[in-house]
Amino acid sequence: MNNKITNYIELKQSIQELQVAKLNQEDLIKQNGRELIDILNPVNVIKKTINGLAHDTEVRQDALSAALNIGADFIIGKIFRSNKSVKGHILTEFLGKLSGSFLSGKMPTIKEFIYKAVSGFIEKRTKD
Repeated sequence: MNNKITNYIELKQSIQELQVAKLNQEDLIKQNGRELIDILNPVNVIKKTINGLAHDTEVRQDALSAALNIGADFIIGKIFRSNKSVKGHILTEFLGKLSGSFLSGKMPTIKEFIYKAVSGFIEKRTKD
């Protein structure tokens, strides 16, 4: 491109080369813009974050523990609906704490049970 243009044909050829280079650069800018929009899309950011967290074993263990504790608290709350009194509230809180410590000690057994149950369910569904 640094060559001197000496005639009309060289000028036309140089203009065409510049137009092709311009179109290629515009296509590249459009592609980069689409990729940037895709990367910054909140849905995609959340998906990538959740996917990364799902592969993190510590996060999965914490989520399972939290889910089990929430489930235990819910069941205890349903069984002992006498939260309207101080005695009922204290009993519910005590059983919630007791179940939390019980569940944390049995976590490997509970995880194994859940894994076997889910695996059996998946196997049954694939056979049907």
